[in-house]
Amino acid sequence: MLRRGNIYHKTDGKCAYCGKELEPFGTWHIDHAKPRKQGGNNEFDNLWPACANCNGQKKGKTATEFQCWVISSSIELLQRTIKRLACARSILNSGDAETSKELREAIMNVISDLEESQAHFYTDTIIPSS
Repeated sequence: MLRRGNIYHKTDGKCAYCGKELEPFGTWHIDHAKPRKQGGNNEFDNLWPACANCNGQKKGKTATEFQCWVISSSIELLQRTIKRLACARSILNSGDAETSKELREAIMNVISDLEESQAHFYTDTIIPSS
């Protein structure tokens, strides 16, 4: 019989997807790398520790599908952030009297995007193979 602790230790107590530290007796989830509705099983090799955020975002995706979704979402967010930074740069270069107000708004948009990404998704993620 599988024990929760065995699954927890597969990744040294970190979420298998984002690397976030998990509390041993906390509210982390046991995730199926290949979801049961896609034919995944309850075998040890298919079960991974996941934080609530990653497991909630992953839903019925396989680990590989989830990784691709995270990368795609991160690229879209980065593209939006780059556009907003370019806008902030053009405002700075314009020298208008309203620059201060517009720049503040542009910078707040960039900060908002960065907070949204708050990449609970790190570049050093540990993604189990599906």
